[in-house]
Amino acid sequence: MLEYLSGKFYEVKLTTNATRLSEKLIHTILGTGVNLVVFSVDASTPDFYEQIRVRGKFDVVHKNIKMSHEIRQKYDPNCQTVSRISAVKFREDQDPEAFCSFWQDLVDEVGMKNVATRWDTYNNAPASKAMKPCAYLWERLYIWQDGLVSPCDADYKSELSAGNIAESTIKDVW
Repeated sequence: MLEYLSGKFYEVKLTTNATRLSEKLIHTILGTGVNLVVFSVDASTPDFYEQIRVRGKFDVVHKNIKMSHEIRQKYDPNCQTVSRISAVKFREDQDPEAFCSFWQDLVDEVGMKNVATRWDTYNNAPASKAMKPCAYLWERLYIWQDGLVSPCDADYKSELSAGNIAESTIKDVW
């Protein structure tokens, strides 16, 4: 999919939990011109990570992100792909400073944002400030791992899906 996308879009952002990264996949990501790779991690300690990422293995994720960093440094130190580790603060005991300090040497950017109320997209009452049409509908789309295309990353159930790239081209779905 990354090779297909290469050179066709103004910007390609890839979000991954880093559990299945391999040396080959990292080279593909960097070689196909992905603009931004976001590692969605949410923790900087094995205990907390494995509490919130059920069946996830912190050591595997850490090793894979470290491998990504080492490959960039060795093979393409001037790489234009930006790497970011991102987290959502949803508990008071999460320490953004400790999180950033732990990960900062392995990526270009590290950040932790407070949880947003939109996370329960299908059950929250509409917010009064959200009563205007969404401008993102005209500028981006999201392709899930199963090929479903959605106009919004908050539509995690794909109720607004416009199609599937396994059955149509991205252009046709757009």
